[in-house]
Amino acid sequence: MEEIIFESGSVPVIVAARVYGKDASWIRAGIISGWLPIGKATRT
Repeated sequence: MEEIIFESGSVPVIVAARVYGKDASWIRAGIISGWLPIGKATRT
């Protein structure tokens, strides 16, 4: 399996969703709730 290396900076939610094999809303909910500590997000 080829290793993917990301540049420093933001990773779009849709990319994180593909990596985790989940829906983008699952990623957003996890970041906002704090049980997925991979970034920062706010509720609007």
